[in-house]
Amino acid sequence: APAGAPGGSASAVKDEDEMLRDAEAYLSELHEIAAGNLKEQNYERSLRIFAALLRSHRIHHGELHPLVGTALHNMGVVYLRAECHSDALDCFGRAVRVRKGAIGRDHPDVAVSLVKVGICHLLLRSYDSALLTFREALSVRRHALGHLHPSTARVYNNIGCVHVEFAEMRQARRAFEAALDVQRNAMCEDPGNRALMFGAATTLCNLGYLYRHREMYGKAALVLNEAVSLQEVVLGPSHSTVLATLDSLADAHFQNDDCAGAIKSYESILGRFGNLDSSGGSADGREGQEQQQGSADDDGGDGEALVLRRRRSRAAAMVLYKMSRVHLRQNDLEAALNKLRAALGHVRGLGGNNVEALEAKLEADITRIAERHESSQLEWV
Repeated sequence: APAGAPGGSASAVKDEDEMLRDAEAYLSELHEIAAGNLKEQNYERSLRIFAALLRSHRIHHGELHPLVGTALHNMGVVYLRAECHSDALDCFGRAVRVRKGAIGRDHPDVAVSLVKVGICHLLLRSYDSALLTFREALSVRRHALGHLHPSTARVYNNIGCVHVEFAEMRQARRAFEAALDVQRNAMCEDPGNRALMFGAATTLCNLGYLYRHREMYGKAALVLNEAVSLQEVVLGPSHSTVLATLDSLADAHFQNDDCAGAIKSYESILGRFGNLDSSGGSADGREGQEQQQGSADDDGGDGEALVLRRRRSRAAAMVLYKMSRVHLRQNDLEAALNKLRAALGHVRGLGGNNVEALEAKLEADITRIAERHESSQLEWV
């Protein structure tokens, strides 16, 4: 979010253009309007206000003033949200220079702008510059706020991400583990802080990715399981981020030959898909084909519900297919067949031409495994 600015109370009666003509008197009001436009993705209007504030601050205070740095930073935020990364980099870079001159090189606000500079370099794939900038930001934050301040964890995470881009997995792991140490210490002091919990969950997911990449699947499962627990508190059990982490957890279990753990994670995902069950239909007993009838005359709400049901049904089919692979590893052909048939039921309920390839793949797998199952049941005489 844009950095705040001092000023008087909000005024509903003043015209925006009138306030801009005397911007110094209406800093809070103008900032509130600009921030509101940014939230609504009205980037041009938001940028117009922050640019006007920048001109006013330069006239009244000169170039090296905290308000000038704040305005430049806020313009960078707008450009970043609008995905104009080069323009954002320019604004954040100027904000860093102004803030260093106005409030000192080791002020926390300097680190805030430095982090944004690093993010822009990362988005522009200038990884060397991103790494240098994040390291400078980390140095400033550690000097200004202390080595265990939660904000240092975010910089460690960013540094880890750059090392991933360089395929420097050992360095990335060290950075993520340093971030996690800081976050765990902070959660001990403030256990109910959801922002800290979400940050720690993000770091744990990053570590899970690294451990899986290095084929350390047991460790991956441990950190991903912890990430799920934190994400559930912050986001709720059925959030897409939680489901994605559960899917990664199931794969880590599978790769670690923990088939029971994989099945448990996949079953947990299926149980969070609302009223869809694992038999290819819905929990109220309607078949998938019936779910698509009447959609042409549905109102907007019913149409959205139908789209959501189809999306969940497709996701359930994919989870059931993955479960069949686990059962095959267990040599439980009957369970694998049941999962594949359930997946096929979900796919057939979707309708449309874009699922024909998936339907054909499932049918071929069912035929192949059914033949194996049948041959395994033959009795030798």
